[in-house]
Amino acid sequence: MILLFLSFFVFLLGQGASPVDGVLAIVDTEVVLRSNIEEQVFVLAKQKNISPQKTPFAFEELYKKILEEQIERLVVLSFAKKDTFITVSNNEVSKTLQERINAFIEVFGSEKALEDTMKMSVSQIKKEYFNIVEEELYVEKFRFQNFN
Repeated sequence: MILLFLSFFVFLLGQGASPVDGVLAIVDTEVVLRSNIEEQVFVLAKQKNISPQKTPFAFEELYKKILEEQIERLVVLSFAKKDTFITVSNNEVSKTLQERINAFIEVFGSEKALEDTMKMSVSQIKKEYFNIVEEELYVEKFRFQNFN
């Protein structure tokens, strides 16, 4: 059922139809919003020097790739959260998050420089990214368990 629903939205995107209210896909209880995908596409396109005006086909392919990756990630996350053998503790999430923040502090040179760049305090960064890191750990454990 999920794959049929996802196929319908991918088909609509290929046909140039505009999704209602910015919803591109729904995976289990998660919603993929057009604005989130567009934000990721524009950031990556800028990094890769892909211009929507100069290279529209490359930009469209990037858009499709990011959308497919997001849907795939949410499908894996859905299965991982339903798998009773996979658990992610708050301690694991906090430790992983702190390791990432420490790495960013090294890159930026100081905690203050990181906070200035992110425009939020370290505690706000932790609060903002806690769920994202938790989801990443679920996906990582599920993939390792099932696909080694």
